[in-house]
Amino acid sequence: MREYVRQALEWLKENHKYYKDIKISDENIASLPEEGVPLDLPVMDAGIEEQREDDVHHGPPELQDQFVCIDDFESVGTIGVNVQPDQEREIRRALEEKEGAEKTNVELPFSGQVIDEFTTQGYITMAFPALFPSGKADLREPRIRKVPARLYLYYLMSYYDQRFARDSRFRYFAWNSLTRWWALALGTVYINRNPRDGELTIEKIREMVSSGDSSLACHVAYCAQQMRGCRVYWYSRLKELISMVNQLGPPTIFFTLSAADLQWPELYKLLDTENRLESLDPNRRRRERAKLLNENPLVVSWFLQKRVDLFLKLFLKKEFKVVDHWYRFEWQSRGSGHVHGFLWLEDRSDPSRIATDEEARSYAHGIRIPVSESSYKTIIRVHRKFQRIQI
Repeated sequence: MREYVRQALEWLKENHKYYKDIKISDENIASLPEEGVPLDLPVMDAGIEEQREDDVHHGPPELQDQFVCIDDFESVGTIGVNVQPDQEREIRRALEEKEGAEKTNVELPFSGQVIDEFTTQGYITMAFPALFPSGKADLREPRIRKVPARLYLYYLMSYYDQRFARDSRFRYFAWNSLTRWWALALGTVYINRNPRDGELTIEKIREMVSSGDSSLACHVAYCAQQMRGCRVYWYSRLKELISMVNQLGPPTIFFTLSAADLQWPELYKLLDTENRLESLDPNRRRRERAKLLNENPLVVSWFLQKRVDLFLKLFLKKEFKVVDHWYRFEWQSRGSGHVHGFLWLEDRSDPSRIATDEEARSYAHGIRIPVSESSYKTIIRVHRKFQRIQI
C-alpha cells in the first residue's frame, strides 16, 4: 500500500500538469500501512452487495428447492441518483470512534483560501487524477471557444471507454455541480427580475422567516421549478397531471412497467460487447449481469427510457387507442428503474361513475385487446421490431 501510493504520486508529479509542483511528504507516506489499506478508511462494503445478491437466490427454506425469484428489479440494477448505501454507516462509525484512537488517515492541511470553481484551472482534473491522468481537458482551461459546463460533462459521461460514467463518485460530482450552477444561474435571473429582493440583508430574511412571511420563499420556489428532482419541480408535475385530469377526465388506466434488465439480450449487447457472459453457468451469469448493471447506470437508464418510449409509441398508443398519457420514471434505493403512468383511452366511459362491482367488471373487460389472429400478429411484429432496433 505504502509503496503504491508513493509510486502513484511520483507518476502524477511527472505526468500530470497540475501535480508537477506538489511536494511528497515522506512522513505522510510512512503513516500508511505497508500492506493492505488503512483500517479506518471508508469503503463500500462489497459483502453487503454480495449478501443482497444472495438474497435473490436464497428465499425462505420452503421455497429454496423451487428456486423462486420474485421481483428481480428490487434486488439488482442501477443505483439511484440520491442513494449512497454506506453513507449513514460511515458517519455513525466516525462518530462512535473513541477519542485518541490510533488513526491512519492523514490530516489534510486546510487553509482559509477558498478555491473558486468557476476560475481555478485544473480543479476537476486534480480531484479525479485516475480519470484525467495527464491533467488535460479541464473545464476551466483557456480555449478558443468556451465550452458550456453541461456540454462538457455530457461529453465526459458519454466518453467512449465509459470510465467517467462508471466512476461511482464522478457521476455524483457531475450532477451536483450542474445542479448547483443551475441554481446560481436561476438565482441571478430572479435577482435581475426582482432587484428589490436583491437588497435584502440576511437579518431581514431571518425576520421574514421567523414571522411566518413566506412570500419570498414562494417567489424563489417558483423560479426553481425548472430544476429536476427538487420538490418544486415535482409539485409542478403534479399540477400538470391535475390539469390533464380536469381537462380529459379521470384516466382510464394506471400502469406500472418494471425493467427486466437482467433478461434483455439487447442491453447486454451494449454492456457485454465481447459476449463473454454466455459461456458462464446461469447463476454466475446472473451475478455478472447484476455487476454490469451497477457499473453502467447511464447506459442502463438510457436504454430503459428508450425502450419505454418505443413501447408507448409502437404498441400502447396503437393497440389501446391512447388519446393522451402521463408517466414518470422512478429508481428504487438499490434497484432497477420502473415507470408509473396513466393512459386516457378513446371512447371509454368515465371510471368515476362506476357504482357496482358488475359495472367495474364490465369496465375492466372492455379494456382488453380482442384475442384474435391479427392481434397476435401485431404483438409479434412489434416484438421483432424491438429486436431489430439498434439502441
